[in-house]
Amino acid sequence: MWNVSDRFLESLGNPHRIKTVATVTPPGGESTTLSLKAGRITADASARIRRKGSLEVVGDSTVFDLLTTDGAQVVVTHGVSFGADSELVPVFCGEIVDGSQQLGDGSMSFNIVDDMQWIGRANYLTPYSPTITLTRQEVIAATVIAGKPGTSVSETATDTSLVGTAVWSESRSDAINDLATAGNMDAFFLPDGSFLIRDKITLTSPAVWTVRAGSGGVLSSASRARPKDRLTNTVIVRPSSGDGSQTWAPQTAQISDTSSPRHPSKIGVVPHFFSSPTITTADAALSVATRMLDRFQGSTEALDLGLVSNPALDVGDVVRVITPQINEQPALTFQHFIDTLTLDLVTGSMNLTTRSQVATNG
Repeated sequence: MWNVSDRFLESLGNPHRIKTVATVTPPGGESTTLSLKAGRITADASARIRRKGSLEVVGDSTVFDLLTTDGAQVVVTHGVSFGADSELVPVFCGEIVDGSQQLGDGSMSFNIVDDMQWIGRANYLTPYSPTITLTRQEVIAATVIAGKPGTSVSETATDTSLVGTAVWSESRSDAINDLATAGNMDAFFLPDGSFLIRDKITLTSPAVWTVRAGSGGVLSSASRARPKDRLTNTVIVRPSSGDGSQTWAPQTAQISDTSSPRHPSKIGVVPHFFSSPTITTADAALSVATRMLDRFQGSTEALDLGLVSNPALDVGDVVRVITPQINEQPALTFQHFIDTLTLDLVTGSMNLTTRSQVATNG
């Protein structure tokens, strides 16, 4: 969660006014504030392009030309207005992918995506094989900066494994995904446009915020489900290199606790396969398989929540959710990851989907 003041958080459970500021800056140009009519930001923890959105803007053709300038950057901040002052947090930084203008009233609509789109199109010109003495984190950082020069990258993950012999033919985003998954890391653009490499968050991590109903709470609706789409009980890590440099045999991690409801004796073998050119030994492959299996464990409980927005939240954050009491049934408490979020920039409403587990991208 983005760092905000206690005053900010306390205001969310009480009547308050919101404020949104959206700007566009062309390459080498000056920032222009947009007149925002409507807008929505969505974020998905499992997607490579983590943040997307839509904006409806009022303006003339000059504004339309500015917004559709190649390489123009859009920045959106959102938060609480306290009257004399306000506290805003970044909720988006990226670029326009398409836009249209109604020539009758001048209204404009745009779709926006974060800068992983930039990285995705900045493919390698020749096959890329990093220096074998670099760590996975170092290679991710170098890949991002080479793809989008000037990006600020923070490396906070604990993985110190060397990248080994690996070659990527074209895609920078494939390289980032391979390296991050093998190192049990998340690597993504933050809403302020910087790039973060961190350890994957676990449910044992403390909740960053409590979502509750009632006086001083923000929860307006809640429903629960138990989908059966993530019942993985076996992870198999296989060599991916075609040049024979990965000589180890496939390594398997599987639930061995016979009391687990997901043990193969109860639901059969449900495998997930992963391969990466950066895994150099069988021991390293088994370690990766074991960590990935841990990420698949736990209940598949999922929540769909409507609430007054806390724009400081991000997907991947762990939240504590306390549901309302239903008749004689006591309130329920959940500790979940945020899987997806949607923020309405004008009304200040927010929807979250959460899970008690998050599978890795593979």
